[in-house]
Amino acid sequence: MYTYQLTEKGYRILVGGVAPVIDQPHSPNFGLNFTHTPEVNERLAKLVCAKLNIGTHPVVTVDEELDLMQNARTDEEIQAMAEAFKAQEANG
Repeated sequence: MYTYQLTEKGYRILVGGVAPVIDQPHSPNFGLNFTHTPEVNERLAKLVCAKLNIGTHPVVTVDEELDLMQNARTDEEIQAMAEAFKAQEANG
């Protein structure tokens, strides 16, 4: 099970609640000089965890990141985003 921990400017993804597997100290798509709010970082971390927990690649696309920046998505909507990514990935 993957979980997250917010950091000063980003997030860390943990496996089993303790072992860090991803350290994302900045925006995945907009680089080092772009800072998200803690709320957006939490949405991004939830999306990465959802993707890992369903067995798909944890990459966050530009479209996903923009959506999470502009819309306060629920946990269910974030899960649906992860599942849509997995379906798209499977269809090639």
